[in-house]
Amino acid sequence: LFPSDVYYISTHNIRDIKTNGHYLKDFQFVFIELPKFTKSKVGQLETTVERWCFFFKYAEETTDEDLRKIAEKSPIIKLAYDELDKFHWNEKDLVAYEERVMDLQKEAAILEQKIDDAKHEGIQIGKEKGRKEGIQIGREKGKIEGKIEVAKNLLKAGVSADLTAKSTGLSLKEIKQIQKEISQ
Repeated sequence: LFPSDVYYISTHNIRDIKTNGHYLKDFQFVFIELPKFTKSKVGQLETTVERWCFFFKYAEETTDEDLRKIAEKSPIIKLAYDELDKFHWNEKDLVAYEERVMDLQKEAAILEQKIDDAKHEGIQIGKEKGRKEGIQIGREKGKIEGKIEVAKNLLKAGVSADLTAKSTGLSLKEIKQIQKEISQ
């Protein structure tokens, strides 16, 4: 595609013809010319880009040993080899594989649904428990406020602190505090 002095991988930017302005800085073309890619042994590969180029150029001839070496450095490329390998399977094996993949996806979906259901149920249980606890706390607070109100009325009516404490179930200390509040 390009002259021989251009490396096997080249990046090209877009510039305006009249101004030579580089206004589309994030827009570029990257070309890989596989005939110029000269590394033919797995041991020569140093980068992930080189491993991908090797895959595209030599996928059909790659041995299992070479594939294992590539997969150690770039596991994603192993997935590409596995996908390519499916084209060599007979129809029966391919159907069995696809059914297994569908079964695994179905199991994953069922598990995800069960997790979602459990979360929803946990939230509902938490809300119900919180509501019950809130009601209980509200009742207890209401009882105390009722006792305080009765104590205020008794004290205003001239009933002694001791008798007010016995009548309401509040402590004498609490009754004395209520007396201070009334007198202010």
